[in-house]
Amino acid sequence: MRKIYLLLVLFIVLMFSGCRAKSNVATAALKNSNSKNTATSSSGTYIVRHPPAEGKIGGVNVIISKTFYYLDNAPKFGDYLDLRDSDLSNINLSKNSVELSNCFFSTHTKWPKKMTEGFKSDTILELGKNQGLGIRKLNNEGIDGSGINIAIIDQPLLVDHEQYKNQIKFYDEINGGGEASMHASAMASIAVGKTIGVAPKAKLYYVGTYNFNTKEDNSKLDFTGEAKAVDRIVEINKGLSEKDKIRVLSISAAWCPNNKGYKKMNEAVEIAKKSGIFVISANIFETYNNKFWYYGVDRDPMADPEKQSSYKPHKWSNWISFVSDIPGFGKYYEEKFTELGAKELLLVPMCSKTFATPQGVNDYSFNRIGGWSSVEPYLAGLYALSCQVKPDITPDLFWSTALKTGDIMEIKNKGKETETGKLINPIKLIEALRNDK
Repeated sequence: MRKIYLLLVLFIVLMFSGCRAKSNVATAALKNSNSKNTATSSSGTYIVRHPPAEGKIGGVNVIISKTFYYLDNAPKFGDYLDLRDSDLSNINLSKNSVELSNCFFSTHTKWPKKMTEGFKSDTILELGKNQGLGIRKLNNEGIDGSGINIAIIDQPLLVDHEQYKNQIKFYDEINGGGEASMHASAMASIAVGKTIGVAPKAKLYYVGTYNFNTKEDNSKLDFTGEAKAVDRIVEINKGLSEKDKIRVLSISAAWCPNNKGYKKMNEAVEIAKKSGIFVISANIFETYNNKFWYYGVDRDPMADPEKQSSYKPHKWSNWISFVSDIPGFGKYYEEKFTELGAKELLLVPMCSKTFATPQGVNDYSFNRIGGWSSVEPYLAGLYALSCQVKPDITPDLFWSTALKTGDIMEIKNKGKETETGKLINPIKLIEALRNDK
């Protein structure tokens, strides 16, 4: 697999307003960009390229709909049906509640008239837009990431999607090119989506890159480009005023010693850490000296995302299987966990989510199963909310408080042992940080 943007099926950076005196940093960054067609808006937003929508041909979006006459012919990811952009209008689905309860679909999926009563696609799509566990309540109270800057390193982004176009302050590419990516839109919308994100008022600084060499061998992982993307984030951040510093960087990727660029990536991340940026990736356990360990929880598509009882941890074998396609990482992670694993794992919602998709500026996809990838932008968004209520917060305080205020859950490890997890409780977390003097 080319990139451990860990959604089973499945990087930014300048602040113009408030730091005009340091705009030379932006100019330098743009001159050094590998991208063409640089544009600067009147609001100070820098976008070096507008990656075309997925499937855009001759300036027209072409949604390639797959027509199926039998549900068995639809593609699968493990036990999960992929019905995104599919024409199912010729199938009788009145008796397929089990199959449909474990499927992926999109706003371009065409459903038949005969549908099982237990599956309501519109309801599921809307429930998936809610990050749950009190996030919307916090947002409605004004704890929405206002004044906080987030960075993301990921694949090329459809910068004009309605969910995050107004949040973007800077978009550049290091090792990008081509169409906008599904993974990119998903990550950006989880972090700062205006109606579906954790921190909808935070500003987004984004660097698009792949973790393979687009000009050479794209079959092997190469984190050299991503390391340069991290360096770009740090470079831009140096020129920002103190109040406009980037507080958190989300990288939905994982790297291990056998990957090219592993050392450079770790060195770049360490520099970012020292500059005051909380770097959240699948390697967070390694980045922060084996202190931070997270774990994903599942939710039934029709279950209320606001209720703690709607979530349950994945089995350990399933959790590791989500990264089985990443050469060496699963084994590396398990070895590290066995040797140095934390007493408590921070549990984070990662499944049954509705994301922005790159096919159009108002298109969406519901993914029944997420992956490690969806955890990083969620935590980055929540850290932004935490920075808003406690500006002097540190990664250590954030993590320890999240564990202290979380709800206990047990995780089945290898069928015999159990691990203790704490399901994140955003409301209690924010309350505790507010009261921390």
